Amino acid sequence: MGFSKEWEEIYQLGAQNSIWPWPDVISFIKGCSDLRECVGGGIRVLELGCGAGANIPFFLAEKICYCGIEGSRTKVAEIGRRFAGEDVTVVEGDFTKEIPFEGQFDIIFDRGAMTCNTSADIRAGIMLAEKKLKPGGYYFGVDWLSTKHYAYTEGSQEYNVVDDYTRKFRTGCFSGMGNIHFSDEAYIRDLFCDFELKQLYEKVSIWEIPEKRCEAGFNFAAKYGQENK
Repeated sequence: MGFSKEWEEIYQLGAQNSIWPWPDVISFIKGCSDLRECVGGGIRVLELGCGAGANIPFFLAEKICYCGIEGSRTKVAEIGRRFAGEDVTVVEGDFTKEIPFEGQFDIIFDRGAMTCNTSADIRAGIMLAEKKLKPGGYYFGVDWLSTKHYAYTEGSQEYNVVDDYTRKFRTGCFSGMGNIHFSDEAYIRDLFCDFELKQLYEKVSIWEIPEKRCEAGFNFAAKYGQENK
């Protein structure tokens, strides 16, 4: 299965409990010219791997119908209590296996959730998302880890190789988190070959103190439509 059981254990311990909307998600939604006139006007959005629901308040403020899929039963229950009575529907599930919603979406996105899967599961998840996007709809990928990230390239990290792009770490910043996937530009372009990539950029941060290291990840906007095939 795509969802790593380690995340349910992490959430049960109260860790990784982000509750503030991610700025790059907001920037994509606000900055997309195709959707600018629609925001607040009845569009429908699906978040894959919504975690603690950090992005939900933003969509509620924009009066956008929000749906989400999350593999953690703990977080799904918490979101249900936190947003009771709001235009929010979050279900427990594995988005690499099934997207259990009727109808199609204007936007499907993930913020770092796809990076917690193997290459095969990511490809399966994107194929499912493609079927659930309206023609002209968008997939936004936020904080997809890059192969330039120090955890992918640094030899001191202890890990098991799952596939060419996926590691399972025994030490370091990703230890205990299950599958961790890294991408490069060629991989993303191949994965979204049925889409038109409208934006693709790589964020690279170089730390000098307390130790020199590189953190890197991709953000991208991919437009889906029959004309792209």
